[in-house]
Amino acid sequence: MCGISGFFDSDGRTVDAAVLERMGRAMEHRGPDHFGTFYERFVGFAHNRLSLMDLSSRGHQPFENNNYVLICNGEIYNYLELKDELMPLGVEFRSTSDVEALFWYLIHFGIEATLAKIRGMFAFAFYDHRNYELTLARDRIGIKPLFYAYQGYRLYFASEMKAILAATRLELDPVKALYSAAGILEKSRRHTVFRDVQHVEPGTYVTLAMDDRGPVVHKYFQLTDYLDEASYRRLDAAGPAAVTAEMDHRFGAAVRSMLMSDAPMGAFVSGGIDSSLIAAYAAEENPQLELFSADVVGRHSEAEDARALARAVDRPLHTYEFKPEMLVRDWVRATWHYESPIVVHTNAVPFLNVAATAREHGIKAVLTGEGSDELFLGYPKLLTRRYRQLLALPFELLKRLYALVPGLAGYVLESPGGGLLADFELLVQHYERQRLRRDGLERLDFLPPKARQGHYLTLQLMNEGIVSLLWRNDRMGMASSIEARFPFLDEELVRFAVNLPEKYKIGRTNRFHNYKHPFLIDKAIVRRLAAGRLPDRLVHKKKNGFPMYGFHNLRLRPGFFDGGFWQEVHKLSTAETAYMEAHTRPYHLAKLAAVDIWGKLFVMGQDREQVAGHVADFVSVET
Repeated sequence: MCGISGFFDSDGRTVDAAVLERMGRAMEHRGPDHFGTFYERFVGFAHNRLSLMDLSSRGHQPFENNNYVLICNGEIYNYLELKDELMPLGVEFRSTSDVEALFWYLIHFGIEATLAKIRGMFAFAFYDHRNYELTLARDRIGIKPLFYAYQGYRLYFASEMKAILAATRLELDPVKALYSAAGILEKSRRHTVFRDVQHVEPGTYVTLAMDDRGPVVHKYFQLTDYLDEASYRRLDAAGPAAVTAEMDHRFGAAVRSMLMSDAPMGAFVSGGIDSSLIAAYAAEENPQLELFSADVVGRHSEAEDARALARAVDRPLHTYEFKPEMLVRDWVRATWHYESPIVVHTNAVPFLNVAATAREHGIKAVLTGEGSDELFLGYPKLLTRRYRQLLALPFELLKRLYALVPGLAGYVLESPGGGLLADFELLVQHYERQRLRRDGLERLDFLPPKARQGHYLTLQLMNEGIVSLLWRNDRMGMASSIEARFPFLDEELVRFAVNLPEKYKIGRTNRFHNYKHPFLIDKAIVRRLAAGRLPDRLVHKKKNGFPMYGFHNLRLRPGFFDGGFWQEVHKLSTAETAYMEAHTRPYHLAKLAAVDIWGKLFVMGQDREQVAGHVADFVSVET
């Protein structure tokens, strides 16, 4: 919906008002419709607005009165419920904006009650004049981004790190920069590559008052809060037909709620089952809905499946033809908006272009299919794990043979888990995965151990895998002022999914469903829901994961790393980078190049056109 930024000096020192202008200009792409500010010497708010609800000036932010100020990025889907509670209290609304309802609810009921009540995707900053207190809050799943940096009593916050960089100097963490080549930064719920900057984590709010304590982090939600033994038992006994009917009801409600907009809406479709199902439900509700897809030209194209969907729902389809060489062309621009080395999701680049296509057609918000694979187990590796014991049988027999000679197994065979480097990676991530896993399994103690492990997969994927996907959708959409909405991540649908027994997510069949997991059906309940609504080719389509010509196909000419980020930060000589270029596999070299591009932009401060020119001179695609 927009971009928010600002500062608060808890020591009462004056901050130049020009800082707000610089922060706002850094995020004009997030909200081109209006720029609004609030400034009072040691506290300042800036808001870049993308108008979706109440397109008039009455919906401009900040919302403020004599005692409070609010800026928000996102959508409060149940705002009409909030208004129903507020009107008997004498609140007179000046707009039909959902954010104004949030403003008054915060004033009348406080932060804890408000966060327990509201449903949606949001990141907001709320200032209390009377108590000189700033509150930053983020939605339960972490759909909307929010960063903050605390430097000696002064806190800066923003929807994007580049706005904080426009306000203050930041210190690079070279260890995290090194590990960013493994995609750690894209996946972290908390940490960034800068020592000073961190995320407001999903399901938390941060307060800072006029004292010497610094920011205080409050956890108001974690996914395990949704776990409920009674719900699990009820769904376990209900049977496939009843469970599918409940899924239909909840999913339809989620799609309807996310179609709220006073501006034109569309849907991103890949040709896969998840986005196609959303489009089918949305087309029933919105006769003006338009579809947008990236056609990755060549053997990875899924364009025919997208066209089959468009015919089935009778909606116009706009396609962007993405050719292999466009990865090189748009790599730098995508990285600038991505704010992290593009390592995990190279398909962010075609995503950038399909968002631009939607904007060219007057669209401001789109529905997209993220969350289904995480909630309903749609990744092939999750199913192939069931064959892992069988596949590993020869290795296990060999280990037992070596074990007959004391010390031989440890000498000949590598230690499990990747050894010391893997341990370092866990340390760099502050053992997030391990702590979340421990807590999740403890909450699932009502299940037998084997069932507990399988059921935890949904929580694990929602805590880890979804993070980088939401990062990709937000950054690449907002590059063209497009807001992405996620029906599969509706709070009530998520609650349903985390309590849904695994037998409804992974089905069984006598057919050879997928060569990666024969006789097992991924996302079984989603496919049941799609049957009759979508063409059979989409209902039974295997997951492709937005394939494209990517890092495996990139080739770097010698000299790419000369004078770059790796040389500067890790003090590599030209001879050392030349050795790296000559002796590193192309795929890994491309990942290192992704970090180098990011470092040139965000650490060395090089001009985007200059970096793009260097990439064009030194990188090619081999198809």
